[in-house]
Amino acid sequence: MPEIIGHRTDRVHPIPPFSAAFGLPQGRVGEEAGPDRIRAAMLAQRRMLLLTDASEVARPLAGKRDHAKTAVLEKHFKVVADVQVRGRRVPVYERR
Repeated sequence: MPEIIGHRTDRVHPIPPFSAAFGLPQGRVGEEAGPDRIRAAMLAQRRMLLLTDASEVARPLAGKRDHAKTAVLEKHFKVVADVQVRGRRVPVYERR
């Protein structure tokens, strides 16, 4: 079942799982694709919205997948908005 966002019942929007949004095969819940597939999926997008911990509490990068994501964002995207909401950081990236 997709997550539902919104406050009024006449304005709710279903959010598909991440893998479906990128046309990737859906695996088990919590199973992340490999670095090459992540890179390809990210490069197919014009904008990316990240939901992460605020910098004060964020953990250091760990693993090839995280490094692939960071490399793609740094090389191919620029930050166009960056806000903190309820202890989370929400940057929006747009293709260069």
